[in-house]
Amino acid sequence: MIFNEVEVSAVTQANRLSVIIPAFNEGDSLRVNLRKLQVLRSRGYEVILIEAGQCNLDSDETAEFCDLILQSERGRARQMNLGAKSASGKWLLFLHADTHLPADFDLIISKILSNRSFFWGWFDVRFDADGFVYSIIAKFMNLRSRLTSVSTGDQTLIVNRDFFWKLNGFADIPIMEDIELTKRLRRHAKPVLMKGFVTTSARRWQKEGVLRTVLLMWLLRFLYFIGVSPKLLVSYYYKS
Repeated sequence: MIFNEVEVSAVTQANRLSVIIPAFNEGDSLRVNLRKLQVLRSRGYEVILIEAGQCNLDSDETAEFCDLILQSERGRARQMNLGAKSASGKWLLFLHADTHLPADFDLIISKILSNRSFFWGWFDVRFDADGFVYSIIAKFMNLRSRLTSVSTGDQTLIVNRDFFWKLNGFADIPIMEDIELTKRLRRHAKPVLMKGFVTTSARRWQKEGVLRTVLLMWLLRFLYFIGVSPKLLVSYYYKS
């Protein structure tokens, strides 16, 4: 189904979407991402930035790029909940500062939000780095999410605002907040996998090494699965 600009605008206004971006001392990657989002703002979408560190945008960029900038304690769950409380949209999209939406996002989301049976979903992910290994990692991440109906923050969660708050939003935990929430969401509504891919940064994988990062992620998810506290897990994550 193809939407023209008038149809897209009408759908967007009827199903206003708020893009919520948690950030911590982000630099150029955030600036590039915000520039890309301006075309969506021109069509009625809202962009909310929640900073937990120093905002590296100057005052002119702040006014130009965002509808609202909030200051928060560090922690993605707290930041995203704060952004969601201030959002005016019927739909919430939680976007990492270094993850970029598909170029045709407006067309993809307009069709999805017109579906009354849609409550939440996510995108397949790919990395911004060349190489067979990154392609394989992304394929396994996407397959895992399809099989379990559990997604990670890199895959860009989209959720109905009323549904989100009915389940009390993100749990106030320092890590695994995306896993925890989507496990609760899947118990109440079937997720929808969006068409297209979001593109996320491979910088951690490149800095720490692919094998080491894969093993760390597996270990953290296993420990979380068997009941280890996220407060303990976060210390492993940032020590690595």
